Amino acid sequence: MPTSVQQAKPHNKERSYKKFLQGISSEKWYNQLQLQAHNPASRLRTYVFLHLDDTRRMTLYKPAPYLSLCTAAYQLDLFRVRTQGCTDFIPSHMYYGKYTARAPYDQRYCPHCQPQKTLGDEIHVLSQCPTSLAAMTEFAKPMAGVFRLLDLPLFRKLDHIQQTRALLGNPPASLLRKNLKQWAKEAIPTSAEFARNLRYTLVGNQRHLIQITSDDESESSSDDDLIPLTPPPKFKIADTPTDSLWFVPQHPAGQNLVGRHFLYRWPKYGWCHGVITKSNTDPSLTIGKLKINFIALYPSDNSTSECALSLQNYNTLADHDSPPHTWLLIDPL
Repeated sequence: MPTSVQQAKPHNKERSYKKFLQGISSEKWYNQLQLQAHNPASRLRTYVFLHLDDTRRMTLYKPAPYLSLCTAAYQLDLFRVRTQGCTDFIPSHMYYGKYTARAPYDQRYCPHCQPQKTLGDEIHVLSQCPTSLAAMTEFAKPMAGVFRLLDLPLFRKLDHIQQTRALLGNPPASLLRKNLKQWAKEAIPTSAEFARNLRYTLVGNQRHLIQITSDDESESSSDDDLIPLTPPPKFKIADTPTDSLWFVPQHPAGQNLVGRHFLYRWPKYGWCHGVITKSNTDPSLTIGKLKINFIALYPSDNSTSECALSLQNYNTLADHDSPPHTWLLIDPL
């Protein structure tokens, strides 16, 4: 029995023994996790590298600072990044196969850095990928303000690993213990907004790779059989939109499509002329598994409809016989 427990008052012995056991088990647990630094690349190794460098956490039973502020906006996005649950924009988090067999961890390449085979882990996606540099640059300024407020070294002089740790809510090594609560109050909201913005940026720029078969029958099916879609009178086919951010639900960029005319092919009624009247602001609205991003008005019967428009079902060829639930923009002449 340790001396601290023996000397504790009777009503405090249980609490003292609990702290003693937490210290021992936490030390063994921590040492075991540190061994991951010498192992091949894996999800566990990346987590240890990014989030277990804070020596002020005397035991692993003490929650990380970002969990102590539950009122920050977009904290769920930060929680998903830190717990490796961002399967939609961080390739290394893809622990299952969507359309093919699950890829080994070291082969989960960043889709934005093709044809280079770069591992798409948190370190690359958050601080090295060219696609995420805009989000990194945007939130470096408010985080630098937090560093000045807490009398920390200049944020811009940190290496990209230290900057990534700070933007994920991990207090820097030079932060005094007495300032941990102030760090949580000032830095965590910025980290949560960074995680949210990063998700919008990367999801909006995801590249959708299309596999084309090489057999002769597939190659012979050319555009010769395409029947051009005829727009309504006094309208013309518009250029294909290129900015994926326009279609991210609740993203401000979606306002670029408000007021635009479009044609939508319904399974029963065929091509119908509609007008996008507003962006959807209710994140709970869905069609099946798709999130609603726009509300549209169909002038022919003065009806409104919720839409889940995207570039994936855009009729880029203006083909009259394209599949149901495809669409395209039209502009007035």
